[in-house]
Amino acid sequence: MNRKEEIKRLPFVVSAYKQIYRSESCCGICNLPWSVCSHEHIDITDKYGVFYVCPYCWENNDLQTILKATTQGYLSQFHSCSTDEDKAHFLEEHKLVDILMKTEQKYISTHSEKQEKQEK
Repeated sequence: MNRKEEIKRLPFVVSAYKQIYRSESCCGICNLPWSVCSHEHIDITDKYGVFYVCPYCWENNDLQTILKATTQGYLSQFHSCSTDEDKAHFLEEHKLVDILMKTEQKYISTHSEKQEKQEK
């Protein structure tokens, strides 16, 4: 495991980065701001994608943990809608189950590739 990535995720380091990048949202697992950790992008449609976890957390967590972070990120987006009309539009345009299914598909794909490489 990359020691630099582990150090960035120490609680007091995460806290420092969150103070530096106050206005940024963060990885749903390690809580590092996106500027510090990057993100794992999931294509939902040709025109729309999401990211709720960083590549480090994507590689080092199980599917259930990834799906939980995805659900929490989705809820955070929903609650950031300012009006009931915006919330209804968000729910209509962005179905949670579709996002979770696409996330699961990508996770299985990327982790089976990783496992195949380790077996060789």
